[in-house]
Amino acid sequence: MRVLYLSDEFPPAVTGGAAIVAYDFAVALLKNGHEVFVITASQDCSRAGESEIDGVKIFTLFSKYPVFLRHYLSGWNPFLAGKIKKILEEIKPDIVHAHNIHTHISYSALKIAKKSGAKVFLTAHDTMLVESDLQSLKK
Repeated sequence: MRVLYLSDEFPPAVTGGAAIVAYDFAVALLKNGHEVFVITASQDCSRAGESEIDGVKIFTLFSKYPVFLRHYLSGWNPFLAGKIKKILEEIKPDIVHAHNIHTHISYSALKIAKKSGAKVFLTAHDTMLVESDLQSLKK
């Protein structure tokens, strides 16, 4: 089975929280004979590109924008959407499992993944899903 993880952060750049959960799942599935991929983001353009950690292929996308755009871009990040679609077309995953994707990858990646034919799952590690909705209700 081909499994793709989506996570705004991923080791070795980040070593805590949801990033480690995504990493642990990825390595465990790899050890069980599955092909595992990760799409993550970095605000450092020198880290963008393809790499591998412990046998997991990682696609790191550059994403940097002013913080005041975060609530808007958490729903749709047009700077990454086309790149994510292209990677999905390339690797053709059976399953896409998203973790924290509200800062850079954006929730629109779930729709892109679903349109690719993959089964899509989201593990929410914090309150950003609710917080964004509450912020929009205040306006």
